[in-house]
Amino acid sequence: MAAALLLAAGGAGAYPDGAPWGASDPDATESCASCHYDYEPVMDSAALSVEGLPEIATPGRRYRLALAFASDTAVTSGFQLTIRGAGKDNGMLVTRDEDVEVVGAAGRSTSPRPVGGELRWHIEWQAPDAEADCIEFLIAASAANDDQSPFGDTIHYKAVAIDVAAPVGD
Repeated sequence: MAAALLLAAGGAGAYPDGAPWGASDPDATESCASCHYDYEPVMDSAALSVEGLPEIATPGRRYRLALAFASDTAVTSGFQLTIRGAGKDNGMLVTRDEDVEVVGAAGRSTSPRPVGGELRWHIEWQAPDAEADCIEFLIAASAANDDQSPFGDTIHYKAVAIDVAAPVGD
């Protein structure tokens, strides 16, 4: 029993400053599901959505986004977002939420929030200055049971792809 408690405590403290950047990629070695592995992750989760993201973005334009997560099983939740594309410039993120931090084209929650139906994290994305094909938003959210361990949690993943193109007529 003591060993199980130590293991659980060690798991909760594995990343005291948050999951490694890029953990929202389900194929990453250190993905969210590599630590929260009690249940199979939910791929292309209907519980996750991005509001405010156009089908085709305009170069350099800023978009106000809301990452929404609705889970019937989560007591608390956190998220991570990675934006990637074929080019070096995938835009940049900005936030005013106190419990969200951003670094370039990546963002994450810094503390779990209680889930009471649907959670929303607000973030702004400035599209790259040049046209780009297939910019991908990789989002992960935890449906956590709030026991401060990796056990009993389910990770939800969603990938949303868009293009960045000048408006027709420019």
